[in-house]
Amino acid sequence: MGRPPPHIAFKRIVKSYFKKKLPQSLPETSEAYQKLFDCWEQHGVGSDACRQMENAYQDALEYEISYKSYIKQLNFPRIAMQHLAPAKRKYEGKGKHQTHLFYNQETSRFRLRNIKLTPDK
Repeated sequence: MGRPPPHIAFKRIVKSYFKKKLPQSLPETSEAYQKLFDCWEQHGVGSDACRQMENAYQDALEYEISYKSYIKQLNFPRIAMQHLAPAKRKYEGKGKHQTHLFYNQETSRFRLRNIKLTPDK
């Protein structure tokens, strides 16, 4: 089996690059979780002393969800592929809609009357 076309290989590279570079979770969320966990260890789960930490952690989670949807909406890999990717190979689209015409169909009454035997490309 031969090597994949360059645009497919480049797509994999760009996708893995942005997967590594874009943050998977925000540091504020992990800090809020750590504070909540420390409070739970100290006062117990469900105590009133930790209510403020739970609200802060919930706010951080909501912010992280909105941040992830915003980053997904920006769609960095697609924009990078438009600007950086090599062109697709020329032969990929060939041979899909070709129909054979006989010589008399190309030259005779069909051509004289402008009857199209094949769809426009």
